[in-house]
Amino acid sequence: MLASQFFQAAILAVLTATAAAKRYNSCTCHNSDSYNWRITEKACTLHTQWYPGRGEATYDTPSGRCKVNDMSSGFFTGDQWEAVCQEIGKTGFACADGVGTCFQPDTSAVQGWCKNE
Repeated sequence: MLASQFFQAAILAVLTATAAAKRYNSCTCHNSDSYNWRITEKACTLHTQWYPGRGEATYDTPSGRCKVNDMSSGFFTGDQWEAVCQEIGKTGFACADGVGTCFQPDTSAVQGWCKNE
């Protein structure tokens, strides 16, 4: 009985935190405090795969940002966006010189930055 009540309380806490998370329509990835379009572009595709219920997102080349296609049905949350950026850092992204694949194994060096436009 006590375990069941604990489980219900844990589920409620998770749902409340998710519902209260700030929603954004535009995000970028940064590697060691520097904007990185190569991580951002791949993270944009991965975000749509990981969070299909959040709507599609598209990398916008002129702004260098990943943008939600329809804010009425799609959004980013900062923590989930950052997790996607960090995954791309671990799994690899195009190197700046265009040759090979680069990695950032220190996930704390990869951050996600979001805002509403």
